[in-house]
This record gives sequence, C-alpha cells and structure tokens, in this order.
Amino acid sequence: MRRTAWLSATYDGLVTACAVVVGIFILLTVVLVTSDVVGRYFFAAPIGWVFEVTEHILVCVPFLGMAWLARRGEHVRIEIVVQMLPPRWSRRADILANLLSTLVCATATYYAVAATLDHFTRGIVTYGIYPMPKFLLIAVVAFGLGLTTIEFLRQTLAALKANREAS
Repeated sequence: MRRTAWLSATYDGLVTACAVVVGIFILLTVVLVTSDVVGRYFFAAPIGWVFEVTEHILVCVPFLGMAWLARRGEHVRIEIVVQMLPPRWSRRADILANLLSTLVCATATYYAVAATLDHFTRGIVTYGIYPMPKFLLIAVVAFGLGLTTIEFLRQTLAALKANREAS
C-alpha cells in the first residue's frame, strides 16, 4: 500500500473511531444523568460526580465529532445561494468555502494547541469537587480541530480536482 493511501486510511479510521467515541459518550451521558436523577429524587442519594463528568463530555462531543460530520457533509452549510449559481460558479464557491473552513480551523487549532501547552505548563485545573488538569480538555478541542482542518483540506483538494476535471 502506498504511503498516502495508508495515511488516508489511518486518518479515516481515526475520524471514525472519534465518531464511535462520541456515540459512546452520548449514551454514557444519558445513563449517568438518568441514574443521578433517579438517585436524587427516589433515594435522596445523588451521584456527586455526574454533573462534572457530563460537563467534560459535553466539551468533548462536538470537537471529536466535527471531522466526521464534515466528512459526511452534515455540518452547517448555507446552500441557498450556491444552489442558485451556475455549476461553474457553484464549484468555485465550494472551493472557496472549503478553503476558508480549512484556514479557520487551522487558526483555531493553533490557538487551541497554544492554550493546551499554556495550561499544561501552568498546571491549571478545572473548578469543581473533582478538579482535573484543564489542558486535557483543551487538548481534545485541539485534536478535534486538527482533524477537522485535515478534513476541510482534503475537501478543498477534492473540489479543486473536480473543478479541473469539469473545466
């Protein structure tokens, strides 16, 4: 297998694995919150750590799922204008949108990595009953943004290729 094919397959597997983790996190959140509510209202025994864990999960879910949604084209897109354009201009708008998305995600990734390193070196922890190193949460944000940057870059390159072939 060529190196680029292997790298592409590895990336696709990583994005899919993140989507599976998101699904597990959502199910875990449902179970934890339900258990906490039942414990609190029927047994007067809430589970103290559930709120904090679900807060952390809610940080992870969107960022771990972004690249998968972008790959499937299920992220937020405003298509009303693009649909009214002639095919040639529609392809160009797609290239521009993907390129801008790549640049925005790359910039956000840069700052998320910088924040991760800053929080790590300063030893900042989350607030709450059970504090944890905050850099771990920000690292998930950086990781998800990095994967999404790669996804939009791939889509930009695919759109450029499709535009060349259609011209």
